[in-house]
Amino acid sequence: MLLLDNVEQKQRIAIPTFGTRISPRFDCASSITLVDICNNQIDDQQDLALVGLDPRERVMLLLSQGVSLVLCGGLRNCDAHALRHSGIRVIDGVVGEIDQSLNEFLLGTLVPRHPGHGHGHGRGRMHRESGRSALGYNNRRR
Repeated sequence: MLLLDNVEQKQRIAIPTFGTRISPRFDCASSITLVDICNNQIDDQQDLALVGLDPRERVMLLLSQGVSLVLCGGLRNCDAHALRHSGIRVIDGVVGEIDQSLNEFLLGTLVPRHPGHGHGHGRGRMHRESGRSALGYNNRRR
């Protein structure tokens, strides 16, 4: 029988930032805060610039940095898919100050402000190809 009591649990979290707050959109963030968590405590924290990186390069950067989880405000469906396909978990709908949201995450009390991710899920949003809303109603003026 294996005992896992003394095993350290580590993970690296990425948080797209806008100043001291979580960026409302992953694809628009100019920097990202990497947070190393060890045994549910913050072990290290550093900021990385994202300026000039396209979405694919952002995902590759996160992979190269060993990120296992992204906490973010919102992200496009294609970005969510790319992150998850790469093995990076995503918790979106997180808003507010980075430190407060991170503490809530560590305490297990973090509650995302909206379910789901990306654009096009809201009532009345337009599908570019068809001109119809997400609910299927035609929103064009006649």
